[in-house]
Amino acid sequence: MINANIALILAQAGKKVLLVDLDMEKPGVGTFFGLDAASKTPGLSGLLSEHASLKDAVKPSGTANLSLLPASGDSDDLTGLLNPVALKKWVAEAKQKYDFIIFDGPPLLVSPESKVFATALDGVILLAYYGKTSRPDILEAVQQFRAARIPLWGTILNGSKG
Repeated sequence: MINANIALILAQAGKKVLLVDLDMEKPGVGTFFGLDAASKTPGLSGLLSEHASLKDAVKPSGTANLSLLPASGDSDDLTGLLNPVALKKWVAEAKQKYDFIIFDGPPLLVSPESKVFATALDGVILLAYYGKTSRPDILEAVQQFRAARIPLWGTILNGSKG
């Protein structure tokens, strides 16, 4: 998990980091850090539905300076919960408490919530997988970011053998 490793590096450098798992279908952040995957405690869905506060939804990671916002919660339908007002409200609140907020989400081209979340962020880094992500898909993702006026800070190529 590239985003988890980036979050760990920043936390070890003394920065306060929040790692957010956007993937309701295949959540991985909580598992990576040993959180109970079956837990129905408020997570991202609880925060978006405004049934939980940021304080209630965020979990400790076990690493100093790193907090987690798992995808756990009472809904498998993140898209149905996306409320731009609630989204911007909690992102603004989180920005006051954390130096970095890193979102780990499903692929942009197959998951509409990734692009919706990206509109509330300062910028994005596109992750591409060597041998899996095609050049046309990368160009389509870049075009979608530009069309939505989402700053693209860079690209990481994962899985390269050399």
